[in-house]
Amino acid sequence: MHQLVLILYSFVYARRKDDKLVEKIESELLTRDVEQFENSSLCQGAWSLGIAKEWDSKMFDVIEESVFQRGLHQFSKSGKFMLLQGYVAAKRGSRKLYEALQISFLKSSFSELVTTDISDLVWYFSEAENDSGSLINADLFDKLEREILTKGKLFFKKQQLDRIKKDFRKVGKGTKEPFEL
Repeated sequence: MHQLVLILYSFVYARRKDDKLVEKIESELLTRDVEQFENSSLCQGAWSLGIAKEWDSKMFDVIEESVFQRGLHQFSKSGKFMLLQGYVAAKRGSRKLYEALQISFLKSSFSELVTTDISDLVWYFSEAENDSGSLINADLFDKLEREILTKGKLFFKKQQLDRIKKDFRKVGKGTKEPFEL
């Protein structure tokens, strides 16, 4: 199973997606016992299907159910980022999934995040908010804002800061300080 997911991930990552190959791999994965999937395979599968624009894939439901059965605490930080990006790209995932991901990230140390992680989190959750209606925990954006201000303007690329400002505006979050960076 891991090899099938890795093949799918590799083709999508290399932007060499073949619709028939994706369909065959997805069909095969759906016949397998999800309990046999490693956490990393679930994350790579969600990311791959989201980026490949396989938005109607039944695998999203299977993966989400498995994530809740296992608990997000069992997933690595990079795995959570992949899950988040895949579900956001596909405009899939339940409110419960996004709320659980928010809580999981809130429990982590934001000081360990690099600037790309911070700008990506702002973007992913602003997209999730836009698609799912009001679901953003204000604490998440407050914590992200504090980390942005702590790191300061010099740590971020101009494009990252521009995107952060745009996404903060989109969800109506943030004080005036991040907009002055």
